[in-house]
This record gives sequence, C-alpha cells and structure tokens, in this order.
Amino acid sequence: MTRIVLIHATRVAMAPIDDAFKRLWPDAETISILEEGLSADAASGRVDATELDRRINVLADYAMDLAPDAILYTCSAFGAGIETAAARLDIPVLKPNEAMFEAAVASGGNATMLYTFPLLWRGWNWNSPKRRHAATQMRR
Repeated sequence: MTRIVLIHATRVAMAPIDDAFKRLWPDAETISILEEGLSADAASGRVDATELDRRINVLADYAMDLAPDAILYTCSAFGAGIETAAARLDIPVLKPNEAMFEAAVASGGNATMLYTFPLLWRGWNWNSPKRRHAATQMRR
C-alpha cells in the first residue's frame, strides 16, 4: 500500500483532501500532519520567510520518520520551503497546485488563476526557466 503523508497548514483543508483520496485513490494510506501556526504566522507577519521555510523542512523531516512513499503539502503558500524539501529528499514532495499548473499549460489557450492567500507568490520562483515558461503559456 502506498503511504502518503499530507502536511496541512489549515484545518479546513483536511476533510476535502481526505474525501478526495477516499474517492480517487482508496488504496492509498494517508497520514495527516496539521501545523496551523504556519498560516497564522505567515498571515500575521510574526515570522519571516526564512523561518517559515525552515519549519516546512522540519515538517518534511518529521514526515520522513513515518516512512512515506511521498509527501503532499496541501497549502501552496509555502512554495519555496516545499521546493527546498523536495530537492533534498529522495521521495516525491509535492505542492497541491503542481498538477493544476501543468494541466493549465498543457491545455493551451487562456488560463485564469485565483489565489486566496497572498503569501503564495512569495514561494513562486519566477526566475526559473520552467516557471517563466509556465507563466508565459498561461498569459497567452
């Protein structure tokens, strides 16, 4: 059985994601980790981006102790930290919006994106060739 660790920054994300896994991948075993301080501290500015990225990586290390086949962060607002974790771990570490962006770019034409948490763009590396290509494709 495939084991996926889900790392949540908000409680409201948990039920919809659990429901989606039960419906779309019922054989997967999911384990949830909730750290609500991430969203609260990001929104309030209580800690800086470096500290948030560090905490994202601490969560990834904790998740690795659970012997997962993959880690899925369910909040895309912490992209830079998630990308750091993905680069250093030997299992897939994913952001929730990766597949959506790939599908939008692959579909061609215009795409509209709505975001609800302004911190999202802090983690979006506009300078990477992959991201520049995706942004260009989505603007067409």
